Amino acid sequence: TTLKINGKYKFDGGEYPVENDLTYTKTVFKGIEENLFPISSYQKAENTCAQKASPTDNEDFYKVRYEAEITYGDEAKVTITPSEESERYFSSTKYSEKDYKKITFLDGNEMIFAFRAVKYESGKSYYFGTLDFLSGEYKEIKAEGINTASEGSEQAKTPITVKQYRENGGFSDEKQFNCIGLKFSTTGSYGKTFRYVYYATNPTGADGKEINSTRRIPVRIYQPLTYNKGYLRFTLQTYKWN
Repeated sequence: TTLKINGKYKFDGGEYPVENDLTYTKTVFKGIEENLFPISSYQKAENTCAQKASPTDNEDFYKVRYEAEITYGDEAKVTITPSEESERYFSSTKYSEKDYKKITFLDGNEMIFAFRAVKYESGKSYYFGTLDFLSGEYKEIKAEGINTASEGSEQAKTPITVKQYRENGGFSDEKQFNCIGLKFSTTGSYGKTFRYVYYATNPTGADGKEINSTRRIPVRIYQPLTYNKGYLRFTLQTYKWN
């Protein structure tokens, strides 16, 4: 995946331009027959950040640049390399390599895809281990339904409308999906929610069978920004090609 952001931070007394922010990720993992076991994951970031919750001038912003790589196997190894100008924004601990043995992981960049294969049930939570790109630390993640009200064993469904959606070779202005929401949170005393994902439930065709062309696709994703500034919101769109 490649995410590019251009825009501006607005704060009391001014605004700060965000130009060519980039987050590039590449993750390799095995097929579902081998439990989606991760092989490697790479991330390169050049991101504009605020140094405090309420910026007052342009000096309160900086750009962090780093590369991080995780290799999995009998021993998972994390390597984090901040650029020279970004080192002071990381921990005083020098990041190099950290080994983790005998732990089963679900890679952080893989989790959105992996949960397309989960059958969600009301009141049920899912736990898995992952490695954090920025700290290199092992974290336990909890995934649970956003909507707890239910009929039978399914989570309550949230309708989400997607504009500019292409389907079955045709093109329509919008399509509505019934979605089941999951939130992903770190656990422990300082646990926090870091991602919300709304997955489409499988629609049923005229023959009564499930339509798999849009099976559990992530229709909308929310990722909280630092200092409670709001959320990055990603909404599925497909475009008509000439």
